[in-house]
Amino acid sequence: MIGPGESRMVKTFISGNKEGVVTKCFTVDYKEGFCASVKIVKPELTFERMIVDSEGRIVGNQFICDDLYAVYRVSNVGSGESLPISVMETFPEGIEIDGASSFVEKIGTLDAGETWEERFDVDVDGPTTYSGIAYAKTDEVRLESDVANIDLDQAEIKLTLDGPSTHKMFRTAQYQLTVMNPSDVDAEDIVVTLNRDDFDEADYDFNTQMDLDGDDFAIGDLGAGESRTIIMSADFDEAGTYSLSAVADGFCVADPARASIKTVVEGVPALRLEMIDTVDPVINGEMSSFRVRVKNQGTAEDTDINVSVRLPAELQFVSGSGDSKVSASGSIVTFAQVNDLQSEETVEWTIEVKAVGSGKTKSTVTLKSAAIAGGVSEDEPTNAVSR
Repeated sequence: MIGPGESRMVKTFISGNKEGVVTKCFTVDYKEGFCASVKIVKPELTFERMIVDSEGRIVGNQFICDDLYAVYRVSNVGSGESLPISVMETFPEGIEIDGASSFVEKIGTLDAGETWEERFDVDVDGPTTYSGIAYAKTDEVRLESDVANIDLDQAEIKLTLDGPSTHKMFRTAQYQLTVMNPSDVDAEDIVVTLNRDDFDEADYDFNTQMDLDGDDFAIGDLGAGESRTIIMSADFDEAGTYSLSAVADGFCVADPARASIKTVVEGVPALRLEMIDTVDPVINGEMSSFRVRVKNQGTAEDTDINVSVRLPAELQFVSGSGDSKVSASGSIVTFAQVNDLQSEETVEWTIEVKAVGSGKTKSTVTLKSAAIAGGVSEDEPTNAVSR
């Protein structure tokens, strides 16, 4: 066999028995051959899986409310067509792709130099941690992605509202509202909404630098463990029950935080004490009288009302009458206790006295009650003169 471009030399030897020309013919015979070239190729696959945000950035710690995507990429960097390829991944409970926690995508074959890439929505049901691997495989090869380590968080906020459960009219009540972030991640875009409809009749103010838009306080972001406090002061000029409530919410917060308080505003008793004499001057040996009046000018009842009068030496107690029993011991005239006195109610007494001397005198009336434990006194001057 002579290969392409090759040659062979054939040597023959001729001899004769006399001189002359000898002719020798050579015949070359051959069979035509068949040649074929076969190129040997090899497919080679690469595989990537990435968990990314809406901007395509690979995530590690992320809020569960952010848009998350799983990106799968298979490339044939070899020189021949691949076998049919399947991509698969299994997620833990709480993470799903296309409504299922197990994901399988059959992508068929890839020609040399061809790439298959798809992005799928990742749905997260609650805070979770995932550390897992995705696979791409054919009947001959199984490829693994890098490990995805992601921590999907959800912020938590708490709200407290402190203030008086009972309060008196015409006094300033203070309310303290505190929103806090007890979780390990930032709580973003926090807004506190107040329901203060009951306070429309009250005079209230806020001690805060935070922006107030209607009933909304823009708290902003709260770092892990941080808190913000809003102070509200209120003055009430009407009795009644006042309700205050608040809701705090923010981006990717597990649940809105709520707090409320009720304040029962009570009226304030205000007793007015008066004592006047009816005869002034009074002549020694003649009669005069004192009229004692107590009126509740406040908005609530007062109880345990006790009134007494100290007479000077120049005046002598004779008798007394009124809304409770009147008695005397020496110069002290006592009115029996009035158990309660409602708003706008009045009690009155009259005591008769006789002038037994002369001079400028002073009678003192004293009032004590549950609201006026220390008592109040009022003096009434009377001139006692000789005939």
